[in-house]
Amino acid sequence: MAATIVSICNIALSRMGKDTISSLTEASEEARQCSLHYYPTLDSVLREYNWPFATKVAQLATVSGAAIPGWDYVYAMPGDSLRIKKIYNASTIDNPDHDKFVVMLYTNQKVIATDTETAWAEYIADVRDPNLYDWQFIDAFAWRLASNLAHALTGNAQFVESSMKMYYTIAATAYALATTETRVAQPTVNKYLDSR
Repeated sequence: MAATIVSICNIALSRMGKDTISSLTEASEEARQCSLHYYPTLDSVLREYNWPFATKVAQLATVSGAAIPGWDYVYAMPGDSLRIKKIYNASTIDNPDHDKFVVMLYTNQKVIATDTETAWAEYIADVRDPNLYDWQFIDAFAWRLASNLAHALTGNAQFVESSMKMYYTIAATAYALATTETRVAQPTVNKYLDSR
């Protein structure tokens, strides 16, 4: 079964023993609260871990005429970026100590300041399509959403706390499983050359 925004909301609502919804626009308090909390909660969960399914790479565009003291280059943030993981270019891509950068506000625009020329960014993207999530991520996200919804729908502080604990437990497992789908090349060791 394909995941949808409504199905994720209904998982969260069912964990509180609340009525499920058929759409975010229906005339119910559950739908109103889901509409209010869904995307902020999703963004928090995406930002919190380096989810492989939400990791993107993009070449950065310079901000015309921008200059920030102490930095050589100023780049525009990718429009769908929630968190920058690293900045690099062709000559620094294999450097584990990736290039330094800072994200800041510059004339009402979020920018990346760095000394890296022709920079690329690896970042966590704002992935809105639930079909791109695996079920472990959905399970964790639904617990976090349930915790946030419970403030308004139940006022049950004990449930809020216990559902956050469930979120952290399941998110850690989901992240560990997700990272098994990532393979990073290790340097080749030649014992004969190294012994010379």
